[in-house]
Amino acid sequence: MPVYKFIKLENGNILLKESLIDYENYTKILKENGDILLIKKNVVKDLESLKKYNYKNSKIESLNIDNKEYTKDLSYSKIINRIYKLIDNGKKIMEHTTININPGKKTDKGFCYIEDDNIQISFQRVDSNKSIIEIFTQCFKNKIPLEINIKLENDNTITIHSS
Repeated sequence: MPVYKFIKLENGNILLKESLIDYENYTKILKENGDILLIKKNVVKDLESLKKYNYKNSKIESLNIDNKEYTKDLSYSKIINRIYKLIDNGKKIMEHTTININPGKKTDKGFCYIEDDNIQISFQRVDSNKSIIEIFTQCFKNKIPLEINIKLENDNTITIHSS
């Protein structure tokens, strides 16, 4: 959809000049009155930038892992589980982890067991701040494309890319 800039000329005429908008760096929000609000995306592409934000009480708005869009089960714990199953190698996961992982089955003290033949690890559920670091690190180290849009508690939205 083309976007036009309204310019009132000296002679009273109006010039509608087409504007090119970089939608890659903006989130487009359609308002009830038909207006469109463009909010500049805060794009995070490295671990240090990732750590600058607080993810407590955040909401995952969209998720794309390995070029596949996910719309359900967007909790941090389920995303970690999904990434581990995509990696499909318990040793590789443990090599790059930033959270508490044990080989084999452990289901007490907040641990979640992944029974898949090639994985067979138990990871301890952690808060959203530690979870997003684990998600980013595993995707980055294992070269898995990741794009995740998160609405923070302060209503700012950030986009995280692993590559």
